[in-house]
Amino acid sequence: MWSFLTAGAAPKALQPDVQQQEASTPPRTACLSARNFLNTQYTVSVRVGNAQFWMVPDSGSFEVLVPSASCADCRCVHSASRCCTEGEGRGADSKTTYAEPDGGAAGREVDITFGQGTVNGRLTREAVRVGALTAANQSVFLAQRHRVQGYCEGSYDGVLGLGHRRYARDGDDDTALLSTLGLNSFSICFGRHDDEPGRLVLGGGIPGLQYRPVPVVGVRHWAVQLVGVGFGAPTAACTAGKYCGAILDSGTSLLAGPRKEVQQLLAQLNRRVEEDCSNLHELPHLTLRLGSPDAPLDVELPPSLYVTRTPADEEGDDAPAFAASRLAAVQLARRDGAAPPDPPGAAAANATAAAGGGASAGRPAERCAVVFMELNMEDDRYGPVWILGMPFMRAYSALFSRAEAPAGAADAKPALTVSLAQIPPGTNPCAGCSTARVAPAAPGAVSLAAVRDDPGAPPAVSLRHARLPSWADGAGPVRL
Repeated sequence: MWSFLTAGAAPKALQPDVQQQEASTPPRTACLSARNFLNTQYTVSVRVGNAQFWMVPDSGSFEVLVPSASCADCRCVHSASRCCTEGEGRGADSKTTYAEPDGGAAGREVDITFGQGTVNGRLTREAVRVGALTAANQSVFLAQRHRVQGYCEGSYDGVLGLGHRRYARDGDDDTALLSTLGLNSFSICFGRHDDEPGRLVLGGGIPGLQYRPVPVVGVRHWAVQLVGVGFGAPTAACTAGKYCGAILDSGTSLLAGPRKEVQQLLAQLNRRVEEDCSNLHELPHLTLRLGSPDAPLDVELPPSLYVTRTPADEEGDDAPAFAASRLAAVQLARRDGAAPPDPPGAAAANATAAAGGGASAGRPAERCAVVFMELNMEDDRYGPVWILGMPFMRAYSALFSRAEAPAGAADAKPALTVSLAQIPPGTNPCAGCSTARVAPAAPGAVSLAAVRDDPGAPPAVSLRHARLPSWADGAGPVRL
């Protein structure tokens, strides 16, 4: 069912409509460095009322969520987490909680499926300060009970939802954070190497980078159309029929895709990844063809970003925190050419791994592999769903933009785009905030081919702490 793109669907030239981020900084912007925990979780410091929280900057959700002081499960007093006081273990009481002021009115009770589980809580209104920007009367979700897997072992207190819709949730008029702040854009990207921080810019992109827009499809997510994916050339999957949809989600730790399409992709690779990553230079780039089938845009990930180094002690069935990681560890046995059956009770949000090298008596402390989280989701209009998570945002700065419809336009919807900018060779502007301006590419040299001169080893990713959004932990149809 998969066929090559026709000549008429070749990628458009990269010259005409490149967006140049101006050097001057707009007055309504803020840059926040994102703390890195095991290359699987990034958090920014956000002030809610009088308390400071570490929060996931999440392009895949809409709520500002913090744990309430009344939440017994949120304090994590007995947690053995390795995280986090600027890299030091906290020991007991590893979370900050929000205490409502005396006389504070209790908001209505809400249940939300969030993160890796269900959260019950109440709504309140509070001042939320993000960098230099303040939302004076922001709707805040206070978690009072939860079933979020891995919360006490994670690096985050709460979630900073950066979804594009105007309202924080269906059924009321509370606005989402971007709307309350009056902002129509933000950008996210992450440092390319082990333990480097990330960068969140509210109100724009990184000055000096050249962004290419891709139209958003659907109504709920920052999603684009994926009309081809493959190693070397985008011809392995998503090249026919409804094609595929791809959600750009800063809260997902890995790349994720449907089992069938991922297996087609890995079959195209047709070579093993050495356990010690020694053959990265022999591996092809991963090419993703994004946008309209009539005018797509090719982007590439180098092997140093789509290959994952995984600690060997996370390969046991009981080591990872959720089923996605258990299946990833079990299927590392593909190195011998035979895929074992799924472990009992594996969730739909499981993972596929194609690993290289033969079994040896002295196993290395880490193993290199191509690892994809598995999804079982399909959009009626745009086909099987993929998620482009943190590995993608180590290669590209993603600028999420919402242009309001003209006043008085009947039934008009805001124009949504995700614009992508390659990180230039020899620079690393996504490893935290910097006052240095990135030099733009010379005229005629604009390209979204990934950086090819980065010889570093892949980041070591902890499957135990990997995150996948709750809306992806299921099967069947989904609306992008």
